[in-house]
Amino acid sequence: MSTNQGLSLPVSERTKRRLMAKLLKELWHGVVATQNERQHNYSLNIMLNNRTQSMIDIGLLDQIQEVLHSFLKEEAINPTEYQYQTMMIHLTIALDRIQQGYYVSHADMDKHLSILPITQRLVALLEAKFAIMIPELEVYYIDIYLQTMDQANPTLLPEKLEKLEYGREIKQVLSETLTYLEPDELLITQLTYHLNTAVKRLKLNVSIKNPYLDQIRTDYRQAFNSSIEVAFAMANQFDIRFTSDEIAYICVHIQSFFERRQKMQLPVILVCASGMGTARLLEQRLSQRYGDYLHVRQIVGLTQLNQLDIRDELIISTIPIKEFQTQTLCVSPLLTPADCRNIEAFLAKQSQAVYRHLFIRLLDRNLIFFSQGDQENYQTVLQTMTAQLIYQGYGEVGILESAYERERLASTAMGDFAMPHSDVQYVKRSCISLYLNPKGIQWGKQRVRIVFFMALNPQEIEDISLIYKYFNQLVSDKALLERLLQANEADQLINELIERKEE
Repeated sequence: MSTNQGLSLPVSERTKRRLMAKLLKELWHGVVATQNERQHNYSLNIMLNNRTQSMIDIGLLDQIQEVLHSFLKEEAINPTEYQYQTMMIHLTIALDRIQQGYYVSHADMDKHLSILPITQRLVALLEAKFAIMIPELEVYYIDIYLQTMDQANPTLLPEKLEKLEYGREIKQVLSETLTYLEPDELLITQLTYHLNTAVKRLKLNVSIKNPYLDQIRTDYRQAFNSSIEVAFAMANQFDIRFTSDEIAYICVHIQSFFERRQKMQLPVILVCASGMGTARLLEQRLSQRYGDYLHVRQIVGLTQLNQLDIRDELIISTIPIKEFQTQTLCVSPLLTPADCRNIEAFLAKQSQAVYRHLFIRLLDRNLIFFSQGDQENYQTVLQTMTAQLIYQGYGEVGILESAYERERLASTAMGDFAMPHSDVQYVKRSCISLYLNPKGIQWGKQRVRIVFFMALNPQEIEDISLIYKYFNQLVSDKALLERLLQANEADQLINELIERKEE
């Protein structure tokens, strides 16, 4: 309801706070780390723009920050910038209203756990600073935000997981959901601590923004898809809802796991004619520089080379070897900069070939669709694609509903393309399906022209990350995407992919 005195919203207190917080987040300029000249340390502070300064009492804001800084230091709490900004927004709204004599009804109070001791200490500091009494409901809301910070920086010890409030349940969900990734202990530990805090926060209807969401979704597609699986399982387990921002935070942990685990090591036969001492030196230098990619399986002399059963190994030799059938690189025993450039060029070419082979092998001509429709949307396209997946024996009944569910959880549209997928339980055989429409397909709030349905079953594919790496290269090649959109038959499209020049 709007009058000449302002705007009145007939909604709950929690909704009002959420709307006001959203408004302030849009107007505030962010968070900056500033140095305390007397104590020579850094603390977080809110930055304001001109419009915000006309809406907020700057003196009140400075006083609240002074109290909060002291409190956080005393309690040894190190909030993230988003936790800090959220708390400052809430306290500014609450204290400004209390000072003006406006209070909210207790009808909005939910059943809640007992107030944290640290909340009681912060409330006491605020009451002393501003000479006010903070009502019970306002204390409750302050406690909600401190609940999210209480375990923001724990010592990540695996043996303490089951002592967390939801630790045992989360660990079980992760074990069931991420089995196909063969996660290490560090991933389970980090995700359990993170999700324990996230569950508490989401049960209290407090969500956080991730300013890097778009970049994370674009750069870490495989990890983001796995994160959706985790979020979906967690949402069912705890009856909560994950936003795309929350999923992106999960994605960071999974991507970190990928990067420390998925290091391709190509087997190497090292041929050295300069003696074992020189060979060991060269082996050490190769290991130090390319240990994540090359593994020296054997060191031999030239006379031993023909006696070996060599298949996929790379031959690195200190002398040229003519007419040898296997890939050979000749290097100096001292591994010069020129040698390193040659090795790096070989590795780049090798990985490109592997990625391309895996990706193209998963394409089925019966699963490539061309359209010129004017009114297509993600529902109609997914119906067409999944029906054919089932008919061709790649998918199970339920794959369409699963794809819909994941689109509702987090849209897979990314610029000019979308990459929908379903739960792996509905994938009988791995494949990649394409749907192309140069006129565009309405995909939620975005419009895409190419759809890649990634029906991938981790139990069939040894290293899904290779496929996603090549996919990332393809969709970054704008000229290629335009050529694909000009194709009108499957063979023409596949030939474009085969003949693509690698960078």
